[in-house]
Amino acid sequence: MSEGLFTITSNKTIKAYDLYGKEHQRKLSNFKFRASVYGVLIEDNKVLLKRHTAIGKLLLVEDSFFTYNGEDAHGILIFYEVEKIAGNLITN
Repeated sequence: MSEGLFTITSNKTIKAYDLYGKEHQRKLSNFKFRASVYGVLIEDNKVLLKRHTAIGKLLLVEDSFFTYNGEDAHGILIFYEVEKIAGNLITN
């Protein structure tokens, strides 16, 4: 019997990575879906990333499987270009 497009089998494993880039083999059935939207502002060779709804040109959509604090997630990351309203970009 072949798997359907949206069939999750409990014995299927995939590669997931932690914050340090270490690879883990995890059961696909453990993963929770997580969507994120990021705004990207580039000014004078400085980049500001902001984790909120952004309006502008779509830059990138990426998915990743990761593990953090023992939890598994399938992340969809959406990056948009944003405009500066006011203020200056500084580095610390």
